[in-house]
Amino acid sequence: MGGYSSQKNLRLALSYFDMPTVGQPEVFLSQSPELFAEGDTIVRESTVTFLQNYVDRFVRVIEGRSRS
Repeated sequence: MGGYSSQKNLRLALSYFDMPTVGQPEVFLSQSPELFAEGDTIVRESTVTFLQNYVDRFVRVIEGRSRS
């Protein structure tokens, strides 16, 4: 729960400065030692897809923000 509380507090602080954040999906990687192989390679394809979707959404937020 420490990661959850930290993330919520950071979002609150960033909102004061009108900083963009991605509301959904939220990313919490449980059992992260099991998700990575040697060389920091992600083991499960479903995890790769989930993380790529999050990064893609974040890029869209940033691109939309830079146009305003």
